[in-house]
Amino acid sequence: ARETGIDPLLLLAIMAIEANFNPQVQSPAGAQGLMQVMTSIHAGKFAPYGGIEAAFLPEANIRVGALIIKQAIALMGSLQGGLRFYVGAANPSVSDGGFVNKVLSEYARQVEMLGGNGLGLLHHAMQQDLARNLPPIPAVQIPEEKTPGPLEPSLKHLPNQLRLPSAATP
Repeated sequence: ARETGIDPLLLLAIMAIEANFNPQVQSPAGAQGLMQVMTSIHAGKFAPYGGIEAAFLPEANIRVGALIIKQAIALMGSLQGGLRFYVGAANPSVSDGGFVNKVLSEYARQVEMLGGNGLGLLHHAMQQDLARNLPPIPAVQIPEEKTPGPLEPSLKHLPNQLRLPSAATP
């Protein structure tokens, strides 16, 4: 969540709905792990973690899933649109099976459990989506990175609009 600027509660909500927090789950369509990543589509994103076999490793799956959801939100211009894209229902004529509403409901439940205080950057944007019928979410930026460790892939391939200003900048 910290690396991508995605609200950790949103990631938890996705994991709750997609996998019921089971890191070994695989859908009939081939989506794998906590974030139900389609390794047939996103195999290259698992390369820094040793390949698609890492899809069932929680840390690798969450990192890849967070990157995918971040890209989906940026591409679609809203949280709800990004969630629809993430679940494979970007076309409005394709049903998302209630996925967006389930994730947003789970997210709201988590926020309520914390006394109404969202933890991450998307809490305010999510409220705007719901109140204003999907206005665009501003792109978040990813900081310049140190040399990646074994589970820290480089994100330098992302467009500049997806990068955060460096925390070390005065």
